[in-house]
Amino acid sequence: MSAGKIFWRIFYFFSPLVLFALVLSNQFPAQQQNPVYVGSTFYGTFAYVWLCYQFVISARPKFIEKHFGMDNLYRFHGVMAGVSLFFLIGHFFIRFAGVGFDPTNLGAYALLLFLITSLMASIFLVNSFLRRLKFIENLHRWVNNKLGLKRYLFVLSHNFSLAAATLMFLHVNSGIVGEISPAVRIAYAAFFLLGISAWLYHQILRPLRLKRNAFAVVENRVENQTVRSLHLKPRRGSPFHYKPGQFAIISVHNQQLPPEPHPFTIASNPANPEEIEFVIKASGDYTSQLDKIVVNDEVRVDAPFGVFSYLNHPEEKELVFVAGGIGITPFLSMLRWMSVNDPQRKVILLWGCRFTEDLIKTEEFKQFSALMPQFRWHPVLSDETDYEGETGFFDAEKLNRLAVNDIDLSSAGFYTCGPPIMMTIVENALHDLGVEKSRIHYEKFSF
Repeated sequence: MSAGKIFWRIFYFFSPLVLFALVLSNQFPAQQQNPVYVGSTFYGTFAYVWLCYQFVISARPKFIEKHFGMDNLYRFHGVMAGVSLFFLIGHFFIRFAGVGFDPTNLGAYALLLFLITSLMASIFLVNSFLRRLKFIENLHRWVNNKLGLKRYLFVLSHNFSLAAATLMFLHVNSGIVGEISPAVRIAYAAFFLLGISAWLYHQILRPLRLKRNAFAVVENRVENQTVRSLHLKPRRGSPFHYKPGQFAIISVHNQQLPPEPHPFTIASNPANPEEIEFVIKASGDYTSQLDKIVVNDEVRVDAPFGVFSYLNHPEEKELVFVAGGIGITPFLSMLRWMSVNDPQRKVILLWGCRFTEDLIKTEEFKQFSALMPQFRWHPVLSDETDYEGETGFFDAEKLNRLAVNDIDLSSAGFYTCGPPIMMTIVENALHDLGVEKSRIHYEKFSF
């Protein structure tokens, strides 16, 4: 584990102890010995600090994200939002058991607002465990299909969590805990300002910065019936620096599409200083409208993000790429980079699709074979029964025969990208074949 990961984990989980100790040390001895007061203070300070940190995490700070990857950071954000709410509920009920309910308690209203925004996010923004309940999934579909409420409206509504945080801040500075010292008030204010500053940067300053460094569409190319490639050039200057396999969060600004941000893998070669390319499949409400993007439309690009790049693991000398459908995009970027900068690298690509027409840019993959003498690729088609090559789905037998059996496991790296169920199957199969967990790399998003 890197030093950066260790530092940020220690900072996140133990910094609330500083506030807890400061609050407790500034109270009368009778309060310090009161288990109700100590318990409610413990739960309350941890909930307060961690909820303030949620605004920092959701602001996509690159100095933290580069250590964990955005997919892990977002999942952590969702989990810790739930843990913070649990601590907040614990604080409220311990306090209620000790002194009773006070209708002027702003903390209770902050808790209610946090619960509402978290519940809406769990149902309408992410594929949470609640979506596994049939009536919740039916509610989600009814709201989207019958009422016509789109995802970006719920993204906007999620900002009500800032109002809840403000109520929470006012609560700790109200008469209910009015005995706290100036030092404690300053500490509470510091955490609140950290959270609100991250929110202001994410909502106001970052969009202004991206607007000044906007890109323009130079081509919207049809790859097949469901896939398009967007080619962008910066309106001024050069594209940003990125590693092959990383992704960007882009928003299109025209009269046809909502300007909501969406993450897409960068498919182009980082060595190309002229443009960036995104290869996108129509698989949802937003991506099904990409035909409305025309040349010279403005696109704002926030990048780079992600740690899914073989360059992050220089100890891995041989590589196995396992792609499913449009999950080929990070590998396309890596192979484009390798064909120029690392052509002697041994790489085996397994690419699962339903039909032959789902395979895109096949001529370019044939060029990779010519440029890279140790590159082999195997399309695996699941639904084309008369296909003369590999058919079916990925399993341990197929992975072993096509890749693992021809790779030195002591120095190999395995990368998989595609539908979540495919990645789970591939990861389990590789474990069964003796591949160490640290050698298997992936990114999983649940937007």
